[in-house]
Amino acid sequence: HRAKSSSSLASGSGTNNNSKGPTSTVFSNSKYKETPELKTSKNVLYWRIAFLLFLCCTAAALGYGAYWFMRDAEDRLAQERFDSVTERALAVAQLVIEEKKKATDAF
Repeated sequence: HRAKSSSSLASGSGTNNNSKGPTSTVFSNSKYKETPELKTSKNVLYWRIAFLLFLCCTAAALGYGAYWFMRDAEDRLAQERFDSVTERALAVAQLVIEEKKKATDAF
């Protein structure tokens, strides 16, 4: 019985009674017809890809904006700190010079 069923499948007879073989209906030369369900799923896929690209572009723009604002804030902070340190150093240097002048005038 087993040999008969395997030979009948190999010859193309069995549940499918056409002479082209059991897979001829699955892999026929006719092109697949686009069904409304398939078209809807393609549309959903395209919109998902478009939405993903939109999210990537938005994330890139927000990341660059945050980087630019943080870089600008860091530059301003560094400049203000440098100015503060140099002003304090200048004030201390002037104070030291005045103290030395007073000390030399006292002699």
